[in-house]
Amino acid sequence: AEPESGSIVSPTPLKNLFLWYIRETLGITSADPRPNETYIKRLSEEIKRSRFVDKGVVFGLDGVYTATGELDLENTRFMVTNDYVFKALDGSGELIPGASVNPERKDAVEELERCKSRGSFLVKILPNTQGFDPSDKRFIPFYRKLAELGMVLLSHAGFEFALTVERQALGDPGRLRTALNEGVKVVIAHGGSTGLFIFEKYLATIRGLVRAYPNVFLDTAALTVPTRALYLVKIRKYPEILERFIFGTDYPIPSFTFPFIFSLPPRELFRIKREKNYFDRQSLIFRALGIEFRAALPGILTGGA
Repeated sequence: AEPESGSIVSPTPLKNLFLWYIRETLGITSADPRPNETYIKRLSEEIKRSRFVDKGVVFGLDGVYTATGELDLENTRFMVTNDYVFKALDGSGELIPGASVNPERKDAVEELERCKSRGSFLVKILPNTQGFDPSDKRFIPFYRKLAELGMVLLSHAGFEFALTVERQALGDPGRLRTALNEGVKVVIAHGGSTGLFIFEKYLATIRGLVRAYPNVFLDTAALTVPTRALYLVKIRKYPEILERFIFGTDYPIPSFTFPFIFSLPPRELFRIKREKNYFDRQSLIFRALGIEFRAALPGILTGGA
């Protein structure tokens, strides 16, 4: 679709087995005339049924931009505009709109102000896919505006597999120091894990960031996925990291229990696996592992790309 309709989806990601699996998990068929509405409805209903989660944040995803700040249609493979999210969530009591603003865009600062006025307090970036280096000093005005508005920056960390990637190295959480130095509250997605099973080269970086910055936080999105689960087990040795965690998921990516067969009692795992609600199952896994979500931020993170 063209940007005016609210989204850009290229044929390549649609053929991706991962995205097909997610669509099948939600029971959204190719014949569904309004798949996005169906997605929002299923998410809202799941939150209503949850014992532990009251509200969720749903994000758009900004595109790739040229050096002059114009939308790069040729290299933007997946995009959901902020306006589309605002419209889709209008009237939803359980879902809060989250913005996505690529700081490379020429109107990035103005877009932050506009999104804040529409009720967004969280701004998501995915540098690997959006093709920009978050450490670039050119973005300092963008970060200063985030801090001024009291908006929280949520950044993908580690490798990206579901979407088209410009540069995987841009997922290095150490590149977020520029934002942190400007006083921005930064949430590092996926706990800062790489998503490459045992290859967790960013753990030392995360420990350093937590020691140096009181304004850095981590979320638990996708940390029950087999490629990231070992990281969740490893960091239990570092209470200073656990204290910075907030609850987050990559709904509707499945919630797995089997990666923790050597970390939790079988009876506990069986009890958790029987939990039907997606968000409650995630919550029970983290609680069993000793993650209590003491970090305080406005809202609850439950959605993501």
